[in-house]
Amino acid sequence: MNLAKGISQDPEKRRSDLIEAAERLFAAKGYEETSVSDIVKEINEAQGTFCYYFGSNDEVMEAMI
Repeated sequence: MNLAKGISQDPEKRRSDLIEAAERLFAAKGYEETSVSDIVKEINEAQGTFCYYFGSNDEVMEAMI
């Protein structure tokens, strides 16, 4: 996983990284205790990137299913 900000990544890879980070955090902290901020920090990404792909934790959970 490329953790450097500003380096262009494939959009599907970035989306996949967000989903994987959310999965790890939901398992470790629980769905209710995991914030969008937690997810983006996990992969050193901007919060706006999350919002580009998902509107909420509900949407990232739907993508995981």
